[in-house]
Amino acid sequence: MGLGILRRLQAAAMKPRTLARLQEVAEPYMEEREIICRAMFGQTGGPTGGFALWGSVFGDVKFVIVVATDRNVYVFRRGLFQAPRLKGLFAKYPIDASTEVWFQHGALTVNDDVYWVAALIAQSEARDLAAFVKTTRDRPRDRSSAES
Repeated sequence: MGLGILRRLQAAAMKPRTLARLQEVAEPYMEEREIICRAMFGQTGGPTGGFALWGSVFGDVKFVIVVATDRNVYVFRRGLFQAPRLKGLFAKYPIDASTEVWFQHGALTVNDDVYWVAALIAQSEARDLAAFVKTTRDRPRDRSSAES
């Protein structure tokens, strides 16, 4: 693997600084004391590439950030070039027994909704997010922490 490819792969991973900024701007939309554990950049409407730019002009594609906490999966609207800036809450999914999440063929699916990975080299973030939600969903919850 060439050095240029390795640098691009490292640049694609969401940096701690970006996650911290995302936590800051997402707090007004999240439940009290929730902390973002995983995140990925994505879009609705179809795979990345020329379609995304064309689709965004006509409103068929919405650029999103999908984040997972220990309680919920949030999908926030964002602009095309505004990574940690949010335009609002697009969807919220509580992590419970009925929540289905998987990553396959460049898309993260939450229940019946599909979010395409924003960059092919960032697919590991989507895989990590799906795995995190599955393990969180399947983990028995402590009643005292669930009530607080």
